[in-house]
Amino acid sequence: KLHGANLVGPTRLWTSFEGTNVLAPEVAGNGTNAAECVYKVTVPSDVPVGIYGVRVATANGTSPLRLVVVDDLPSVAQAAGNNAVPGAQALTLPVAIDGQVGSLSQHYFKFTVAAGQLVTMDVLARRIGSALDPMIRLLDAKGRELAYSDDVPGLRSDSRLCYQFKDAGEYMLELRDIRFQGSGNHFFRLRIG
Repeated sequence: KLHGANLVGPTRLWTSFEGTNVLAPEVAGNGTNAAECVYKVTVPSDVPVGIYGVRVATANGTSPLRLVVVDDLPSVAQAAGNNAVPGAQALTLPVAIDGQVGSLSQHYFKFTVAAGQLVTMDVLARRIGSALDPMIRLLDAKGRELAYSDDVPGLRSDSRLCYQFKDAGEYMLELRDIRFQGSGNHFFRLRIG
């Protein structure tokens, strides 16, 4: 789903990855709304996981480049109400979570691991054009901080943790903007696996 302006009469969706796409025919009025259009995109299984570009063309011109993630992890949406520890969103690993951060808020995700399990937690935000400057904290079941990540070199100020769990059990990950800012433009894709 592409949001913007001047999207009436889209003629082509360009992607920097191999694949096919078509304006979704089942969406009523698709292609007649200046604010959005919806495409069905088919990505071949041999396209590597990564960040790619997309642009939409209309009779009025071509959109700016926007970034998307092609991923091999199952995706879930961020759940409402996960902005406090008691409402932490339960996850089954491996998984990728798509969401956004509001102003003065943080989000909590809980998951279970086995003893000795190595887990990577990677936030894609700045790398995909988000205004979010992410910070993550790994917490034990009692809320004690085990590790944190703010700006990882080479990740455009995104956050990443690789953590080997000594003990089996339930753990939580907190995600927020380092300055507690937020909006619809503070979106993320959190990969845990």
